[in-house]
Amino acid sequence: LPHVTALFMLTLPIMLTNTQIYKSKLYPQYVKTTISYAFTISLIPTIMFLYSGQETVISNWHWITIQTLKLSLSFKLDYFSMTFMPVALFVTWSIMEF
Repeated sequence: LPHVTALFMLTLPIMLTNTQIYKSKLYPQYVKTTISYAFTISLIPTIMFLYSGQETVISNWHWITIQTLKLSLSFKLDYFSMTFMPVALFVTWSIMEF
């Protein structure tokens, strides 16, 4: 769930491009701060996963059923996929700081 929260936070600057805040001088600072918050939030599930000692986390979500068609989402997260998001956000944050 925190990864979903981090992804939602990252979509906020994109959605704000239609507002006046996009044209202000503080917008780059807002984007950089949002990336740093998303990085911090994404560390929570990653650290929990690393300390739990599990090899894989599988999440199944039944999305919708249309007559006989059952649509569902399945996520399989292993060590590399769990560590990718915080590393990518940290690199992005470092680039934004530069």
